[in-house]
Parts: sequence; C-alpha cells; structure tokens
Amino acid sequence: MAGNFHAARIQFSDQGTNQGDARVKIYWTPLHASSKPWTGPRLTVHLTRLSGTRITRTLHQPTVAHGADGRSFYPTDTPIPAPGRWKLEASTGQDTGCFIVTFT
Repeated sequence: MAGNFHAARIQFSDQGTNQGDARVKIYWTPLHASSKPWTGPRLTVHLTRLSGTRITRTLHQPTVAHGADGRSFYPTDTPIPAPGRWKLEASTGQDTGCFIVTFT
C-alpha cells in the first residue's frame, strides 16, 4: 500500500482550499497475487472515522493496474470526507488489511 497522504493532510490544514473533500490516491498491492500480471477479484475498502461524529464509506475498485516491474495493484482515489482519525480496511480475495491515519 502506498499513497500521497501529505497532499490530503494539506487539504485539511489551514493551507488547504478544499477542506472536507479530500481525495487520497492509494495503491493497494495484494499479497497473494497468483501471477504477473494478475487479474483478481475487485477490491473493497471500508472507511470509518474513529474520532468525532461517526462517518462510514465503502468503495469498490474492480480494476487492477500493472506496474512496469510486473507488480499488480489496485489504484484508488479514496474520498476522505472530513478531518479526523480514520480506519481504512481493504479486502480482495484472501487478502485483507487495515491501517489508521489521521487527517487534521
């Protein structure tokens, strides 16, 4: 998993011009990709705000992208609708994972 969290954090800071409507590009790499290039089941990401008023979102990404090195990944333009502490849970096939990130 990789992403440009710095750009999203700026949107929630005093420097940001579009507060409350950040979109974060995250690249999710499945651990058990069976071949290169791999075509797997769609990715599902559940987002839950852990601080303040509870907000939840679910997004689906059916498209698998392939890097020049042959690695397969799911690119997402993930909506973060409000500042706060967020839990992002992703799953595709037998692969699952989560992380917590804060946007203030």
